[in-house]
Amino acid sequence: MPAWYWCVLGALLGATIASFLGVVLERVPRGLSLNGRSRCACGRQLAWHENVPIAGWLRTRGTTPCCRQRLPRTYLAGEAAGTLLLGGLGLLAGPLGIAGGAVAAIVIATGTAHLRRHGTRRTDDDGGH
Repeated sequence: MPAWYWCVLGALLGATIASFLGVVLERVPRGLSLNGRSRCACGRQLAWHENVPIAGWLRTRGTTPCCRQRLPRTYLAGEAAGTLLLGGLGLLAGPLGIAGGAVAAIVIATGTAHLRRHGTRRTDDDGGH
């Protein structure tokens, strides 16, 4: 496959993975489930086209689709970073670059969610001494 193919595929996967990891980082520390569809701040279930990474944020100009509450810019920034990171890795290293970047992003997000939920308590048997 040509390099542009891996770049585009990496960019699409990067935006999607980053969007999902944003949900993980939002819900897991608060003890919320990852099951079910995304909802607006007012409780309305979002349609699939309102959840398209980057495009959904830009289409609504950074507000929720129904009640027009502001969305954090970190949502857009995270999705853009995922797009650029995996797109660049796809361009430079092909499918292995995409896979490696995706695994790294998931590991980092999982660790971050764990720290947000549980803090940095020590669990040594000797009481941390």
